[in-house]
Amino acid sequence: MQTFDTPPARPIIFAPDMVRLIRDGDKVQTRRVITPAPDRVLRIDRSAATLEVTVRCAGETDLQSITAPHARGDVLWVRESWTASFFVDGRETDWADTDTDDRSESRCASLRYEADEVDMPRRPGDWVSPIFMPRWAARLAIRIEDVRVEQLQDLSAFDVTDEGLPLRPTAGALPDRLDTLDAPQAAFRSRWNAFQPRGGPTWDDNPWVWVFAFTPGTL
Repeated sequence: MQTFDTPPARPIIFAPDMVRLIRDGDKVQTRRVITPAPDRVLRIDRSAATLEVTVRCAGETDLQSITAPHARGDVLWVRESWTASFFVDGRETDWADTDTDDRSESRCASLRYEADEVDMPRRPGDWVSPIFMPRWAARLAIRIEDVRVEQLQDLSAFDVTDEGLPLRPTAGALPDRLDTLDAPQAAFRSRWNAFQPRGGPTWDDNPWVWVFAFTPGTL
């Protein structure tokens, strides 16, 4: 993977399985739910550097303008599930046993990432949420190459492969004979629903999403 000339501007979070796909070069696209959730998208404006949509939200009479959180050319550093140990008072301590003021790059003794160990048994407390990952602990970056807006179910089979799923899913990911979806979309539906937080929009909700195509890189 390449190193970008432009320093990363802000973070973006990926789950461990997605980080593995990015590192392997299989995932070059991500979908993020638009918030507040539109009921209808009435206008898409590409005239500026960032994509802007005019929407009507459910129960609202006034129109709203929503700007995509990332623009073409933006470089973002990747936050992922991780942990670290630190040198404090002549000994090495893990994350949980290190005071907040001592969790610094200068004291860092080691870094580990859950994406590298997803096949190993996991114990509660092994990993630190990506929300708490500082910039200095990150190892990956992405550069946004394109931004568009669509509903979730609009993705094509080629989009599925750009999301990191194979065009021919394994048998366990195939739809049943009554399913109207092609196998790639059915596999993506399963993954989307599995990764949504509780109460998050499912495939059947068909939310409006930002679609970010990106190039992966290292820091």
